[in-house]
Amino acid sequence: MRSSEHILVTGRVANNHGTSALKHVSIELRQKVHYTSGDAKRSDNRLITRLVCGSVAPGEALPLHHSIQIPHDCYPSLERQSINIQVSYELLLTSLGNFSIDTLIFIGNRTACPSPLSITSGDKSSSIYYCSPPSEHSTGSDGPPPYTTHPQVSASAKE
Repeated sequence: MRSSEHILVTGRVANNHGTSALKHVSIELRQKVHYTSGDAKRSDNRLITRLVCGSVAPGEALPLHHSIQIPHDCYPSLERQSINIQVSYELLLTSLGNFSIDTLIFIGNRTACPSPLSITSGDKSSSIYYCSPPSEHSTGSDGPPPYTTHPQVSASAKE
């Protein structure tokens, strides 16, 4: 049996709003799998785990130091030469309101941010997240793609 992998998330989330609390700060880990076989294409998106970290009072900050476990059976196991499989993982830091990540946040045990990062979401934004880019895997791959910390704003936040 293959052991599962842990992702360590550490950092600090600051509430930039002067009068409203930042509620339900959560960390979500999602897996996206894209299958291609000839002209047929299929995509699956599943929530692996969600951790509610807490709330942040106006002008305060919430330290993050959490370990998230990826189940050992989470990776595609199709063994077919004619099927192309792309696997990506998204680690989302979500909340409603105006917040920033104003100290280095490490995600995973493979790659971390090269320098401190400051990100501010807009007042109407619902989430901001880090995600690993899609990585192509051969059918014989044993593990997930390397974790990276590229900040991206969700599609709903761009509208």
